[in-house]
Amino acid sequence: MKNYFQHIILFSKRIAFLLILFSISRLYFFVLNFSYFETVGFWSILKSFFYGLRFDIAAITFFNSLFIVLHTIPGNFKSYKTYQLVLFILFVFVNSILLGTNFIDSEYFSYTNKRMSSDIGQLISLGDDFKNLIPAFLKDFWYTVVAFIVLIFFSCKFYPKQKVFEKSSLTIKTFVFQFLIFAFVISISFVGFRGIELRPLNNISAAKYVRSQTIPLVLNTPFTMLKSWSKENLNSVNFYSEEKLINIFSPITTPSQEKKFKRLNVVIIILEGFSSEFIGFISQEKSFTPFLDSLFAKSLVFEHAFANGKRSIEALPAIFAGIPSFADNPYITSKYSTNNIKGIGTILKEKGYNTSFFHGGINGTMGFDAFAHLAGFEKYYGLYEYPNKAHYDETWGIYDEEYLQYFAKELTNFQQPFLSCVFTLSSHHPYNIPQKYKNKFPKGNNKIHESIGYVDYSLERFFASISKADWFKNTLFVVTADHTPYSLNKYYSNKLGSYSIPIVYYMPGDSLLKGKNATITQHCDITPTILGLLNYNEPIFSFGKNVLDSANSACAFNYNSVLYQLIEEDFTLLFDGEKSKSLYKIKTDKLLKENLISYKHKTRINMENKLKAIIQTYNNRMINNELIYKQPNENPEN
Repeated sequence: MKNYFQHIILFSKRIAFLLILFSISRLYFFVLNFSYFETVGFWSILKSFFYGLRFDIAAITFFNSLFIVLHTIPGNFKSYKTYQLVLFILFVFVNSILLGTNFIDSEYFSYTNKRMSSDIGQLISLGDDFKNLIPAFLKDFWYTVVAFIVLIFFSCKFYPKQKVFEKSSLTIKTFVFQFLIFAFVISISFVGFRGIELRPLNNISAAKYVRSQTIPLVLNTPFTMLKSWSKENLNSVNFYSEEKLINIFSPITTPSQEKKFKRLNVVIIILEGFSSEFIGFISQEKSFTPFLDSLFAKSLVFEHAFANGKRSIEALPAIFAGIPSFADNPYITSKYSTNNIKGIGTILKEKGYNTSFFHGGINGTMGFDAFAHLAGFEKYYGLYEYPNKAHYDETWGIYDEEYLQYFAKELTNFQQPFLSCVFTLSSHHPYNIPQKYKNKFPKGNNKIHESIGYVDYSLERFFASISKADWFKNTLFVVTADHTPYSLNKYYSNKLGSYSIPIVYYMPGDSLLKGKNATITQHCDITPTILGLLNYNEPIFSFGKNVLDSANSACAFNYNSVLYQLIEEDFTLLFDGEKSKSLYKIKTDKLLKENLISYKHKTRINMENKLKAIIQTYNNRMINNELIYKQPNENPEN
């Protein structure tokens, strides 16, 4: 019996050692993303590390279940060297993978501001981008690879070893005792994974222990990936009756008045990883975009514009079809991607428009080609259609300068009116720019800055090429970004500023469409606003609104795996799906330091009601395939 107890003690030491390894990986995650947590106090950080142990235990007990069983199963054979070697190999193999995901996420988090979820596998499988980027990742993040290797070496070196245990015979009595202890350990392990609450431990459980800003620090990546595996299906939500729901929020936008339709050309420019931070005209910070500053001076610029997601794959459904990202799995790769939608391409094709989508990346990347077709873009132009592969950047696709010139030439060949979109790529990691432009653009203190200057220059050349075209003055240009990148700025790295992107409307033939507008807007508003500017007079389905119609309530919303965010008027609300967690007055507290959740009761209730209505509308309509406008008594399947 003593022999068995010695193995239980050894087992406990090895699990405790694992918790230390997980805490070290959490410390590394914290150090690499310090700018994100910079405004959080010391005690809040310490508390996050403490409560993080709870989620580490959950991940460890689940993924090491075989190790736990083999280590604690009744019997005296566990002292054999071969058996201990098997346990060691199993320990190192399983936990190298778990710790590896934490280290990978230490870098990936800076782009998404959330822990990775299971959809990362689907994103990797879309196109050939991942394998092309591996060399660049290893080159740029070599220090993380080294840190990971050092930690694995440390785990092998200091793995608690078996000493010489006293051998004992196994009687029926000792077997029964061992089995009871074994059953107890398995039960404790199950509780460690699930928790003792009515509902199993989940990502959102972290919100009970810490403030919203430090939730990613409490969680660990193996846990978030595990929990998101079971979240492919949305759950039906019933906060309100249908009658009350439509009075709080409706995804149907109806024009306020009948006007003659304007057959303007429409060009949508989506800039890769372009935060408002880099554009001095908007941010009032140091500018890396002299051309865009000059263009925006004669455009309608929204000062408070927000992305509906943090990844490129989440941008297209929001921009083209008014569908935000309210699930861990992006719409494009979800089971709901075959739902009926009516994107801006389909709407304008019905008006006789020629529709096209341009992206210089490898065809199939992020599922852009499939979704563009679904949204009504008739022609897709990717890397394979581009005539000169010498302009390939060896990572993502064609350099922006050459690709935008190609885009300009193709636009001139299109029959009018046309709707066309171009998605740039040179400001994506690893931020490659042509060798001839090295040291031409300001480098700043962020790796992306030089590529931002290059893209700005590419846009200047693009507009110079098209400015004398006969169709130019009859065109509405929309300039936006897919999401924001990593930032060292305290505001642009927090829950609010990390979604701040440009949304700008430029019409060279309309001198009245210019100036700065303080109205809150979002990706989902782009299609309704474009259609409003064209005087489109039919109802459409969109979670956004025509932001230029004063009859509409302006707001923005997003979701990051744990918390929903609603930005409206002077406030931003963070909601966990059941309860509001934080409320900040954003005009006077941009750094989100003073939580007003206990003081602004009426504001919290009103915003919470609206966010609940949006969530209910999203989940239920997604489940029931009701993402298009239908006339009363019309079957949505038809």
